Amino acid sequence: MNNKDFFEELEPLLEQVRKKAWQEGYVEANKEKEPDLLGRKNVNFSISGEANVSPERVEEYRRQRIERGFDDTECWNLDTTILQFVLPRLKRFRECTIGYPSEFESLEAWTECLDKMIDNIDKIIKSEEDADYEGFELFKKYFFNLWW
Repeated sequence: MNNKDFFEELEPLLEQVRKKAWQEGYVEANKEKEPDLLGRKNVNFSISGEANVSPERVEEYRRQRIERGFDDTECWNLDTTILQFVLPRLKRFRECTIGYPSEFESLEAWTECLDKMIDNIDKIIKSEEDADYEGFELFKKYFFNLWW
């Protein structure tokens, strides 16, 4: 085997070692950091701190948040987790929007539509009985219009 072949075979193995070392170093360097990203509710949707979760599981979920940015509890009700992520951003989008889709006659009509989305998504998250899903249907319909 010549040197070129040797190094070509060695490179994938070295890459695996580098990746593992980086991951272990990252986890070790960040183990003391707050896993809830400073408590910002619009970033971390973990429910691992609730009373019905064992301390062992809390530690497991903490490691998951450090390693991948979220823990398994966020997938238990992924629909709600996604809406919790969307809601504060949709509110900010409504405050900052300067244009509107061509099917609306005015910015005011578009912001009324956004208000329906926001109100309804908030009711869905809170499991309110009067959530009629009209706002969520509007969110789906105009999803690709949510840009400035």
